[in-house]
Amino acid sequence: MQSIGKQNLTVRIWLLIIIIILFVVFIIQAKLFRAYYREKYPCKLFFNDHPALKNLKEDNATPFRVGAIKRKHLMSIQKVGIETVDGRGPLFNIFYKNYFRLIIGPQLKSEESRNIFNYYWYNLYLDGFVEDDDIHENINIPLLLLINTKYLISHEYNESIALISKNVIKSLNNEETFPLIYQFINKVLLRLKGFKTLPGLDKTIIDRFMFRFYPIYIYELNDPVERGYLARNVKILSSDDETLNTLSMASYGNLKETACFSGKDAPSIDLLDIYNGIPSKVFDENIINIIHYSPDKIVYNVSLRTPAVLIISNNYHPKWKASVDGVKKKIYRVNHTFQSVLLEKTGAYEIILEFKDNKLWWLHGFILLGAVLINLPLILYFTYNASSRFRPVVKRQKPVVKSQ
Repeated sequence: MQSIGKQNLTVRIWLLIIIIILFVVFIIQAKLFRAYYREKYPCKLFFNDHPALKNLKEDNATPFRVGAIKRKHLMSIQKVGIETVDGRGPLFNIFYKNYFRLIIGPQLKSEESRNIFNYYWYNLYLDGFVEDDDIHENINIPLLLLINTKYLISHEYNESIALISKNVIKSLNNEETFPLIYQFINKVLLRLKGFKTLPGLDKTIIDRFMFRFYPIYIYELNDPVERGYLARNVKILSSDDETLNTLSMASYGNLKETACFSGKDAPSIDLLDIYNGIPSKVFDENIINIIHYSPDKIVYNVSLRTPAVLIISNNYHPKWKASVDGVKKKIYRVNHTFQSVLLEKTGAYEIILEFKDNKLWWLHGFILLGAVLINLPLILYFTYNASSRFRPVVKRQKPVVKSQ
């Protein structure tokens, strides 16, 4: 009996030790390695379906982009297929990365913030370094509008954004559909926020739990630039750095009507004599209409009374090809990261831009060949078995042994 009592005591001691170890691990995980802890939140919180976002996409006939404030609804926006100016991804065009640095330039005041932006290449957030709610003062709004940003979306009302918006739409949320449940949960969580001693419970966890109750505020910005637009002035700058500096200092009016080319990528013709000096009153009579837009093909119809530079605020890539009424035209990198086509003569034109890369078809062929080679043993195995089923069976005759 004593031996059994000692065994039970030993088991209890080991159970207590294990519980203490697990508790310590939980504390360490919750407090010291919080970034790892946050990865355990279910992704569905960030991919909620919002009818307001779907309606936003359906109500716009032309291409547009949006920006996500506080990143709360960033993945919900991308889920419905709306283009965003910000986000997270494995690859970013270096020219666009430099341009985006100008947009959030007012936030990059310290060396630490600049290092984070430069070294964490995959993060592009509009308010990643903002400590207050004054978004207007921390974002270069003219440069944001220049890249076809029509809307900013947030989970909360922001007075500074409302000042630069012509319309603010608030979507229906759970606070309005289930007011009693929302108020009860909100009171409980507010009390828990003040309970500082509860391990692992901090403002981030509370906010992420409340995320499902947040409404959506859609700010329709004033006077955004369309995806494709016409410019009447041209600047030839000596380097990319000078181009970026010029863009960061320019007013909104100058940005909309000026095409800035970097020295090494500038056209060889004398653009200053062709474009600059065109009266704005006559230039405003030029007409541009988008006919087709897809990831690999864009079609515009233009009617020009003056020469103009067609600027498309998509990232420049040498594999994009352009034609004007069937005649090939070169695409130039403009405003550091965009595409442009020079239209030197007046008249009506159809302009087609297409992404063409013959190597892609070769890659498709190699993928198919690789799939065949990987499965070749299985193909041979089943082919051999199938053929052996229909192979005639030949009976071997026993050799006749002649007796001597």
